[in-house]
Amino acid sequence: MNILKNVNLGQYSSMGLGGNAKYLVEITNVEDIKDALDFAKDNTLNTLMIGGGNNLIFSDKGFDGLVLINDIKGIEQIDEATFKIGAGEDWDEFVDFSVEKDLSGIECLSKIPGKMGSAPIQNIGAYGQEIKDTLISVEVYDLDNNEIKTLNNSECDFSYRNSIFKKNPGKYFVISITLKLHKEHMKPPFYESVNKYLTDNNINEYTPRNLRNAVSAIRLVKLPDPKLIKNCGSFFTNPIIEKELMDKLVSKYPEIPHWEEKDDRYKVSAAWLLESTGFKNYHDKNGMATWKNQPLVVVNENAKSINDLLEFKDLIVDKVQEKFDITLEMEPVLI
Repeated sequence: MNILKNVNLGQYSSMGLGGNAKYLVEITNVEDIKDALDFAKDNTLNTLMIGGGNNLIFSDKGFDGLVLINDIKGIEQIDEATFKIGAGEDWDEFVDFSVEKDLSGIECLSKIPGKMGSAPIQNIGAYGQEIKDTLISVEVYDLDNNEIKTLNNSECDFSYRNSIFKKNPGKYFVISITLKLHKEHMKPPFYESVNKYLTDNNINEYTPRNLRNAVSAIRLVKLPDPKLIKNCGSFFTNPIIEKELMDKLVSKYPEIPHWEEKDDRYKVSAAWLLESTGFKNYHDKNGMATWKNQPLVVVNENAKSINDLLEFKDLIVDKVQEKFDITLEMEPVLI
């Protein structure tokens, strides 16, 4: 285990901002976790655990402690459609791996950047699939009790872009996740953009490969590659609002995209809210912008400070609040 000093964290965030970590170490196995935590304890250091950094934004102050980079690899096939995957494996590479085996369940989660261990934290989802729908369990190291645990699906407390891991930051270090996929292919109806791609390309076989190709093509048009353009993907979550407000908005904006949720609540398209407020392809003087093809994506064109980003975020939130009486919440985690 090689512990590094004064490492710039901007390189570990796809937004490209942040100060230095006092110490940083790459974790490749469970013993590394224990050794790193012992080092932190002996030196009275706070710890921070990260994966690919695609959903993290670091402050200019950096992190005055020990950052643990999750790089635990390995794929174990348990049966024909069940796999235990190391938290440090690349998410999209595993999606492609599963599609090669003609297995369904995560093909619509193609081209989501990040590592396997981050998927359950955010309960990632796209085009009608969520990680919670195929996840059997998550193997973790419980930092509070210094022990390895396996949490089953219900214990993960999944909800929209949320989980027990997100609700308890710093408590769990994800070691591996177990997914159960299936041979049965997805069936219509699909999301409008997916359906259009399939129709335009005369595709009527809904194999995992065909759906992965469709989603990949759609995302390529809509979303910038974080390896080329600094961004964290969707910057705001789709807000969930009460029926009273939904009725009021529909009467004023009949075209507003929305979906009924539980308990008489409704999910509203955050992208539509931003575009309707004038934030599609909007460029800020401090080097921040919204993406030309998807206003939900905030990109760092040449910003130097986290304050540039936060000021831009506040501008968007305030304008949407003023027009629609909805408070947007950012999806990336600010450290």
